[in-house]
Amino acid sequence: MSFVRLALALVAGLPAAVAHAADHAAPARLLHVTPHTRHLSVTEGETVSIRVGGATYTRLIAAPRGVRAFSLSELVPAAIALGEIRVLVAPARRQAGA
Repeated sequence: MSFVRLALALVAGLPAAVAHAADHAAPARLLHVTPHTRHLSVTEGETVSIRVGGATYTRLIAAPRGVRAFSLSELVPAAIALGEIRVLVAPARRQAGA
């Protein structure tokens, strides 16, 4: 991760290790989180919009190699109120065989 991306993630209040803020026009998918949601599945390098309540957060998934799951509250602080929701990260196709 470049110093600039790390600095932007820290300024935006995001955990630098798992995701970065992304342009709302760029998401590949919109994931709706409800009180019944227990996990979300994403792919490394994917840009997703996550809707929690009335707010939408767009994130580029950038988990370090070896990280395959983390708490949604690391990406979206508003998700804390919903309890533990795990984000499951599949490796990008280019990394799948590596």
